[in-house]
Amino acid sequence: MATKKPLNKTPHFHIPADPQRVRSEEITARHHARKEEAQLAAKGLKDSGVTLDTLYEMLSDMLERQEILENRLKQISINESRG
Repeated sequence: MATKKPLNKTPHFHIPADPQRVRSEEITARHHARKEEAQLAAKGLKDSGVTLDTLYEMLSDMLERQEILENRLKQISINESRG
């Protein structure tokens, strides 16, 4: 017979993820996927052709990452000037 689990007495608070961090993690995941594809191409398991689309995606990711970092630096400098 299954026993009931005791109820957790401590309240659970959900803190939403920072959207900037989520975007940054998505960029990192795309980077790792491209890196794995390059490693497969180096082993000869996959076509190693670099297309303009691939280069465009890489450049877009770098610019988006730069935007995220610049926004974070602005937030830090604003918080330091207030405090």
